[in-house]
Amino acid sequence: MPEYTIRLRPLTDEEGGGWLAEVPDLPGCMSDGETPEEAAHNVQDAIQEWMAAAREMGREIPSPSTEGDKVDPRLIAGAQHAASPGGTDTAGEPRALGGHLF
Repeated sequence: MPEYTIRLRPLTDEEGGGWLAEVPDLPGCMSDGETPEEAAHNVQDAIQEWMAAAREMGREIPSPSTEGDKVDPRLIAGAQHAASPGGTDTAGEPRALGGHLF
């Protein structure tokens, strides 16, 4: 699987707390977790689901951009696994969500 940039940010209490992991190259591809490690791990499933949905819909899968930093793979390797199915967003773009944010 290509290595996509993953952006991590803490979620506010209003957003439910924890951490959000987003993949800027794949619109709508995100996941969350209680820790940055868990969010980074969960988003790996979201990436796979996003790609599967794009293939099913006959859409092109973007190549990873060269901008930004990749997440340290140790964050992904040490996290507990959790995921939920994806779908499409309101613009019809493939969307895959891991964890329980949405």
